[in-house]
Amino acid sequence: MSMLATIREYLLKDFEYVGRFGAQMDYEAYWAARSKNGNRLEEAMYSHKFQLIASLVEPGSSVLDIGCGDGSLLAYLRETRDIRPYGVDVSARACELADQKGIEVVQADLSLGSASLPQADYIVMSEVLEHLPNPEEVLLRVRQKFNRSLLVDIPNTGALNDRLRLLLGRFPKQWVFHGGEHIRFWTVTDFLYLCPKLGYRVQRHYGLYDPYYDWALKLWRLYPRLFTRYVLYVLQRDG
Repeated sequence: MSMLATIREYLLKDFEYVGRFGAQMDYEAYWAARSKNGNRLEEAMYSHKFQLIASLVEPGSSVLDIGCGDGSLLAYLRETRDIRPYGVDVSARACELADQKGIEVVQADLSLGSASLPQADYIVMSEVLEHLPNPEEVLLRVRQKFNRSLLVDIPNTGALNDRLRLLLGRFPKQWVFHGGEHIRFWTVTDFLYLCPKLGYRVQRHYGLYDPYYDWALKLWRLYPRLFTRYVLYVLQRDG
């Protein structure tokens, strides 16, 4: 599919999901499908994100990845930064895939408050908060569980493509397999406003590589509020 056709589909259409996955969100089906769904653009996006996160993590430190999925990020950090990896995920299939990579992983639903989390130098929550009904509660729960930084990346609902969808009468579409994947939404301004209310200081935020905006000026890097679909925030406790 050409880039123009991809953009047109993104702005005007929705994915057909009910016939494939049913009316309810099923994370076992999600991970079974996702593990077979790699593509070149997605690989480039994750490669940039992994490298950026690695640059923010001290070698030899401990990293807890909440919503670790198949463990790819932790495996990358172990290889490149010699970290001590720990993972948590709600999906049994995802935990199985992470375990195959040699990651110490626990199956738990953090939104229910039942998971006992280890203390770690860094906590990573990559593409997690948008899936939770109570992200504010979860952010408060992990506030004392990291020694250095909490690294969070979430979709940017203020990105140009989502603004255009609204102008065209369509709600922003940030999910891939099922409309129930994402149930909470933020712009960059929204999230920067939220963090101090929960006792966090945003040390810095980064626009993540986005092939839709990878023009000569690298607008996804220069002005992430508008020109990237994903933003990474480096959070520290405020006080």
